[in-house]
Amino acid sequence: MKLRRRLRSNLKSESEAYGYTLSLWGSGALLLQGFEMQAFEVLIFVLGGVIGFGILALAAFRHLLSDADVQEDEDILTGSMVHILASIGTVLISYGLVTAGSGVQLEYLAFIVGINTTFSYNILLLVEEVVYNDLYRLESSVV
Repeated sequence: MKLRRRLRSNLKSESEAYGYTLSLWGSGALLLQGFEMQAFEVLIFVLGGVIGFGILALAAFRHLLSDADVQEDEDILTGSMVHILASIGTVLISYGLVTAGSGVQLEYLAFIVGINTTFSYNILLLVEEVVYNDLYRLESSVV
């Protein structure tokens, strides 16, 4: 049956989005839990996420007004698709920011946590890839 192949394809294509969704939802929930956020603070949180993404895009492409040519069809290691470090790590960093920023104005805290969510998640994805590739090479050399 082709169902297993389809599931593999689905998991590979949805991998980053699922982990980011968990990170974003978890970080936002931490803010909602500790503070009475209104629409303005939610928008500031989202703005922070957009700014974080813009910083990463600028670092990756060197220019915000250029073609985003990414010809990538490489295989990824299955374990790195689970995003344990990226998802949980990002929410833990957000938790630290929320806890440390309890005296900070909510607008600033929401903005900082928004930036963190996008920035940390993507940086931790890179760390995960390095770790899993190193583990793969180590396992391959032992076997």
